[in-house]
Amino acid sequence: HASLQENEELTIEQLLNVLLIPSANDAAIVLAEHIAGSVENFAEMMNNKATELGCLNTHFINPNGVHAEDHYSTAYDLAIIGRYAMKFDDIMRIAKVSQYTLPKTNEYDREDRIFNTTNGLVNKNSEYYYQYATGLKTGYTDKSGYCIVTTAEKDGVELLAVVLGSESIEDRYNDCTKLFDYGFDNYSYQSLISARKVVDTIEINGATRETKSLNVISKSEISALVKNDVNIDNIEPTIEINQNLSAPISQDAVVGKISYEIDGENYSTDLIAET
Repeated sequence: HASLQENEELTIEQLLNVLLIPSANDAAIVLAEHIAGSVENFAEMMNNKATELGCLNTHFINPNGVHAEDHYSTAYDLAIIGRYAMKFDDIMRIAKVSQYTLPKTNEYDREDRIFNTTNGLVNKNSEYYYQYATGLKTGYTDKSGYCIVTTAEKDGVELLAVVLGSESIEDRYNDCTKLFDYGFDNYSYQSLISARKVVDTIEINGATRETKSLNVISKSEISALVKNDVNIDNIEPTIEINQNLSAPISQDAVVGKISYEIDGENYSTDLIAET
């Protein structure tokens, strides 16, 4: 908790800092009530968002993770939620802060509410410090054990790891470090196709003899995080050309799509007319 006082006036920014840095449960309650009017309404919003994001086995009762019957999630679902959280600059900015102080307020006249991050991976003074860590959020209850959704970035590659049910803080961070090292050592972003590369040449109905042969090119580059021992030249794309194409066709008009399937993930871009 962050020693929040009844009738105290604080900003959303201040509450987010004590929510994300020292894991203040009281800040989670205050934010939930401010946004939704009640914890129950906010939990319903959380559940709706989880469904929208594609979570498969998640149900929230409260906004702070304190143990409750019918409050649960999985590593897979927390990875989905963590990846969504990474899109918000404010969350990632705050998640990297190692210490934060709440200022004096109308109901608290001292500046002694000084909080250290619960995430040892981002704290340079911690024995568990990991130089590439960028966040994100720890958790602990007697029932769940030591948990974390954490992120790291190295050489332009961003990774997210979820560790649940650790028996100790040491185990939690050791597992994170091993997962990140494995990811950075064995995976890298590779370009599957460059932008504006000729993929196919097709004949266009109704065109002149000089223009009936049309080069079809990729609109954008496609890159993917793949294992280093994978030869991307052996990954065959799926090329779909729109049916019944006929002149006139404008330069850069969409005429199809090219897609790659890697480890269950689909990567695609439009195919467009070169001329």
